[in-house]
Amino acid sequence: MIGTMKDGRVMIGIVFSLLFLLLPGLASSQEPIKIGYLSTSSGTFAADGEFIRQGFELYLDQVGYKAGGRKIEVLHEDDKMDPRTGLVKAKRLVEENKVHMVSGVIPSSIAYAVKDYLVGNKIPFIIANAGADDLTSRDFSPYVFRSSFSNSQHSHVLGDWLYKKGHRRLIVLTSDYSAGYEHIGGVCRVFTNAGGEIVEEIYTPLGTMDFAPYLSRISPERADGVVCFLGGVDSVNIVKQYAQYGLKGKIPLYSLHMIMEHLQPSMGEAAIGMVDCSGYMPSLNLKNKEHLDFLKAYRDKHGKWPNFVTEGAYVSAQLIVKALDSIGGKVEDTDAFIKAMEKVDIVAPRGPFKLDKFHNPIENFYISVLKKEFNLEIIETYPNVTQFWKWSPEEFMKMPTYKDMKGKWAKGK
Repeated sequence: MIGTMKDGRVMIGIVFSLLFLLLPGLASSQEPIKIGYLSTSSGTFAADGEFIRQGFELYLDQVGYKAGGRKIEVLHEDDKMDPRTGLVKAKRLVEENKVHMVSGVIPSSIAYAVKDYLVGNKIPFIIANAGADDLTSRDFSPYVFRSSFSNSQHSHVLGDWLYKKGHRRLIVLTSDYSAGYEHIGGVCRVFTNAGGEIVEEIYTPLGTMDFAPYLSRISPERADGVVCFLGGVDSVNIVKQYAQYGLKGKIPLYSLHMIMEHLQPSMGEAAIGMVDCSGYMPSLNLKNKEHLDFLKAYRDKHGKWPNFVTEGAYVSAQLIVKALDSIGGKVEDTDAFIKAMEKVDIVAPRGPFKLDKFHNPIENFYISVLKKEFNLEIIETYPNVTQFWKWSPEEFMKMPTYKDMKGKWAKGK
């Protein structure tokens, strides 16, 4: 009898010990999955900050803010378009808010600024917009994923298309920061490799209000086309002032997803007829079901057209939720989450979508013309474009970076 009682107490002790060990896991499975979201609420990219949040929230709304049986909580921080502020906010999200991952981010400069900190702390970083080239190539980390594009990815496409359409001499104009160098660099490398010439490179400060000093350097006698990348409100100002300066109709202005960024009335008649290259187009002749469903859902909720920033954020949320669903919401197992992210298979609103081994999308890119307000007509599709264009990853990463090539394209170096 005494032995039986003793054995019973031992058994009860073992049961309680096992429960004690299991309780943290049981508790964590009931706690919300915390996603830190870095975006911009002021300055040049304020409008994009709204688009990126709306795209992310739209998909989470559709799944009831749940994944793998757990609630999702999104904690927002404003990076104020400043890399140092972005890093401070990323640290706050990780150290104070204990987020499981970080997403969002518009400027490439901020993506570069926060990447090492997040990777060093083994925090998955799912970039919804910033196309910073090196983060999915030379500086690859398994903790970094991107749902949008690398900056030079669609630029390679535009450089190829322009040469094939008969252009031989280009002026390039861009914002003077990392994304600008990469966007324009992709055009320059492909165009000059094909035999074209870059006549001049023009770099403008972020937040430029008056482009007259830069536009004065453009004329049809010098080049047969101008390629432009500016972000946020700068893209609106350059398109309007290009027309006001009398250049529209004399020398064509081509854009790298600038028209896509502001399909709203802000650009007005000045944008009509412009040709744009982007990975997502809310075009009436893009007929896949995923695009039409996304377009309707966003317009029903917000009463306006989405842009590529919105769609990239929507897809980032989709990737995160699908991955979490596949591992039963066990986000604390970071290795399992990363492996699940690598295996996610979706069709995005933009069309076919898969990640390469560096976690950047392989996707279609579209050349389109703005026929009238809210009517982008796709005139050519480049299917399954990789971030490395026609080069192997090894060949591409051995070439000088586009930042290093700033100021050298027009000199033929």
